[in-house]
Order: sequence, then C-alpha cells, then structure tokens
Amino acid sequence: ERRQAERASGRGRPKIKFAVIGETTHAVIARISSSAVEFSLINFVGALKDRFSLQRDQQDETVLSFIRLIRLGLSRISERSGINLTRLGAVTLTTKGVVFDGEQRLVWTPSFGQEVIDFGLTFNDLKDRLRIVQEPSLIADYLFDGRRTLACLSVGSTVSLGVTRQLDSGTTEQTAPNYGHFCHEPNGPHCSCGSQGCIEAYASFHGILHTAFEAPPRRGSFQAIPREEILRLAEGARNGNTDFLIAFHQAGEALGLGLSRMASIYGSMEIVMTGAGVEYFDLMEPMIRKHLNANIMHRFGHNITLQLRADEASLGFEAACQFSLQQIDESLVAPRRLVSRAAS
Repeated sequence: ERRQAERASGRGRPKIKFAVIGETTHAVIARISSSAVEFSLINFVGALKDRFSLQRDQQDETVLSFIRLIRLGLSRISERSGINLTRLGAVTLTTKGVVFDGEQRLVWTPSFGQEVIDFGLTFNDLKDRLRIVQEPSLIADYLFDGRRTLACLSVGSTVSLGVTRQLDSGTTEQTAPNYGHFCHEPNGPHCSCGSQGCIEAYASFHGILHTAFEAPPRRGSFQAIPREEILRLAEGARNGNTDFLIAFHQAGEALGLGLSRMASIYGSMEIVMTGAGVEYFDLMEPMIRKHLNANIMHRFGHNITLQLRADEASLGFEAACQFSLQQIDESLVAPRRLVSRAAS
C-alpha cells in the first residue's frame, strides 16, 4: 500500500511510505493435539482474525472422522470470515507426530499408529498451499538465534523434538529427529508405536502412568490421558508416594540419556523444554541433569544449557504464524518481485 506522508516545510516532492496491506491474503493455522484441533485465521501481517477449537473423539476416532473434523474446521473458518478456502495464502497444520514427504504426509501418530494420512491427496483443492509440520521443529526455528544448536523438546502426551542449527555453509538446517522413539531399553515396556523401550514409553503421560501403577501398556494401544491425571501423580510424588516418584525418575532417566546422546552429536546445545512436562520438571530434573553433566562434551567445555518454557501454546502459534507468512512470501510475493525486476 502506497501512502503519502505529510510534507514538512520546504520544497521538494512529498515522502512516500509503503505499508503491507493486511487483508491482501490470509492463512489458517490448525494446531493438532491429542484432545482437540485449534483453528486460527491470520491476515498477511499476522493479526489474529478468528480462533476456535473442535474436540476430537476420544473413544471411536478413525482416520476418516479425523479428516472430516479438519475439513469441518476449515469450512467453518471460511463461513465465518467469508473467505473462500481456495483464496487462502497458506494452510499450516502442526502436529507432534511423524511427518515425511514434502510436509504433506503424516506417517505416524499415537492415535492412528502407522495409518498414513496424505493431506495433500485428501485436501487436493489446497495442495499447493497446505503444509503439515512438526511443531517442536517450528518452535526451534522460531527461537533460534543463529549461534548454538537449539533443540526444542516437547514432553506431554507424546515426546517429540525439533532441532535447528547453523551449517558450515552458513545456511540453517531444521530437522525433526524421531526422538520419542529412540530406544532407551530394548526389553522395556511396550510403546504405542509397537516397539519396546522407546523414550516415549517412559516419559509420555502413558509411560509415567503405567510405570507408576506397574501396568505396562499393551502394544500399539493409545487412549488420551487427561493432563490433570498426571499432575495428580506429580503431587502424590511430591508428597512422598515412592511408586509415583520412581515413575518420574524413570521418565527423567530416559529423557536425560536421550538428550545426552544428542549433545554428543551436536556439541554445544541450547535445549528448550515445552509442554506439560514443564509442570513436573522438578521431579525429573535430577536424572536429566545427571546425564547432561556426565556427557563428555560438557566436560570438554561445550556449553549445554536447558531452559523451561511453559507457554507452548503461544510459542507454537507464533512459530506457525512465522512459517505460514514465510510460505506466503515465497509463493506469492517473491515471484511477483522477480517478474517486476525482469520487466524493468
């Protein structure tokens, strides 16, 4: 948008100011959690225009019903805003599951196991604008300051991790290692992924709950556990329940060893923990710190730090906003700039 500024005293042409028109285009961000999907509509300057959540079926959800829920949310955004879905600049779905193939296929989640959801195929009308990305990876990129490798670790109903680092070439690399399913103990408890002894089988809500009550989960089973239930166990552990305390210590042991291995690969690291795990970090901290401090990279003087962020929801939204606007800029704005330069 071209605006003429008020001219100060004196001669000459008036100054011209340029500003981005927020309503040029819009983006939808859908944050997928184990219990709900939160839909947000933002404009081209990142201003929030609409937001609501749709609850997921905790009993009989199928891939088909989940896809219908996503479609319902997108349709509701369109109806409430008056914006046709085909006119959206970007549609970003964020998840803590495993994402492959050009950021449009969700290949594993605790809810659906290895039932692949191809969002590019399912939402063919939005294919060129739709991306599904791992949320901790987005947050790591959002918080990265260009110096040390930054890892965002989300601990809650699942365990997932995203890493952003500077390469020798000067470019930035974002990865989403399948951290929650690193093997911690080959003969350990069954994980919802079907394997045994994954970090998630110890440190997720399920892992902590089943360790606390000495009831290993069945292979491939998953049912959402309320956050309040885990916080109740945490309070019991603080009040002296030995079984509950052991469960949190084992979770810290698995997380700490996994992070120590990551530090052995990347050297100096800044680790940011988000998710519900922040609320009971005090119970896991002794084991996590023990393994980070014992790491040889730490003894060689590499700086390995860990900080807690309790604002995962706002961080995830802000990171998804940044990603969505970058997608719009690359797909809509940048090509027009090239055409303009070529014409001149």
